[in-house]
Amino acid sequence: MVTAIDMLNDLEDMGTHCTQLKIRKMQHEEDQHQIAVIEWSEFYTINLPNSPAHGHKVREYLFAIANGGKRPLKKFKGKDKPVPLEAKRLKQLGVTPGIMDLMLAIPTEDYPGLFIEMKRPGTKFHAKGSTTKKQKEKILLFREIGYKVVVGYGCENAIEWIVDYLY
Repeated sequence: MVTAIDMLNDLEDMGTHCTQLKIRKMQHEEDQHQIAVIEWSEFYTINLPNSPAHGHKVREYLFAIANGGKRPLKKFKGKDKPVPLEAKRLKQLGVTPGIMDLMLAIPTEDYPGLFIEMKRPGTKFHAKGSTTKKQKEKILLFREIGYKVVVGYGCENAIEWIVDYLY
């Protein structure tokens, strides 16, 4: 059984993995950090004896909310334009601008769940990612109704938020 202390100690190993991500030149750096968080969550067992989540992997309760990304483009008279039908379909399906990237659906004594907005961490070569106006609005909206909502600047920071939230 992995404890909170084990999880914190293993952050050092995860940090090495996260650093390797930052070294590689990637088009979707934020995505790579989110993938690393999901990979981490597949290996760690929750040790909360008074919780129904006790003994389960973090991954069983951590999921992505597929709301971001670019919409497909189609050539219209030589110009790239969004495909209107796809945009309409996604809106009908509930895609909502500003919604956070990850949710941990484990209630605690203080919160009904944890939302994480993933952003790239800052380095000496570029500034850390920043939230959009719509993301800031959604973060405040969900905090007002009691959720814990954080911005994870890279995989290591996001994992630290998850561990802090659970323990």
